[in-house]
Amino acid sequence: MVYMGRTSVEKNIKAFLSLEMPGTELVMSDGPDLAMLKQKFSQEENLVMDLRQK
Repeated sequence: MVYMGRTSVEKNIKAFLSLEMPGTELVMSDGPDLAMLKQKFSQEENLVMDLRQK
């Protein structure tokens, strides 16, 4: 599953990344919650990427 958009508290991306399902959850984003999401959820089954990276 893929989420592409701004990360902020009201988007509840933590719930998306916490889903118990097979496969990979991919977040391509920027926003105020990005650093926390990368630290907490970047594991083998979750990919959290910064859209601003060049």
